[in-house]
Amino acid sequence: RLGYSKSAPVSWANKPEVAGGWVLYGFGSHEVDISLWHLESSAEKVYAMGAKNNPYWNDYDEVSIHMKLTNGSILTVQLSLNCQQSCWDSIIIGTEGSINVREAKEITLGKDVIPTPLKPWDGIPSALKEFASSILEGREPEASGRDVLKTMWALEAAKLSIRSGRVVTKKDLPYPAL
Repeated sequence: RLGYSKSAPVSWANKPEVAGGWVLYGFGSHEVDISLWHLESSAEKVYAMGAKNNPYWNDYDEVSIHMKLTNGSILTVQLSLNCQQSCWDSIIIGTEGSINVREAKEITLGKDVIPTPLKPWDGIPSALKEFASSILEGREPEASGRDVLKTMWALEAAKLSIRSGRVVTKKDLPYPAL
């Protein structure tokens, strides 16, 4: 996810002690979550690098995260607050082809381009409806606290990797048990 912002969208976004790191947790939480969901896996090794280019953010405003997943896949997530040509693209390369999900505008499957009628915020009402249904039905919601642990572990591992300059595994950062 590449974006451009010279100022925070909320008053606390440029305060790392509150936000935890806007590009890593503000952008990264969504991008890492959807990537792990697309690949139906979780990270087992994480290496990340970050740069502080704009002093306004008081923290990293460029982050690159590289993950080895439990299913054998490699995942790379690039995050920036400094790219004037913003994009929220996902490219998945597999053994039988590739798919490019370009923002909410189109999906390219191999050579076929499929326009999507999605609007960026249309998913929120659907997610809330699914959550309410899960409560009424007494089941775990699709986006559960248990499920988000995969994302949060990967983000915490990335943060530790940026600070230490090394690959982080579950030996370095134990996965939380429920």
